[in-house]
Amino acid sequence: MALQTTVDCGGSASRALSQGAGNVLEIIWPALAGLGPGAPILRLELTQWNSAVQSGSSLDVDMTFVARASDGTMATFTVSGRNMVVPAFRP
Repeated sequence: MALQTTVDCGGSASRALSQGAGNVLEIIWPALAGLGPGAPILRLELTQWNSAVQSGSSLDVDMTFVARASDGTMATFTVSGRNMVVPAFRP
């Protein structure tokens, strides 16, 4: 899945971005959500379940995104997840 965009923080505690297939990347900004300082929390929701990915499978993920604050400043975040276990499918 490729989702290329610049995220406009706009003072909101979270942003949800979607691509043509309906996959959604949600970015939660802890400080703006009242959770205190911290790195953004990323949540990825895929709309299509691939039969090659079964519950209990392990995945590796790399993501990079660029955020732009309302004053125009930008920050780049890169995250990696290794051996993440796929949960049971919930329709």
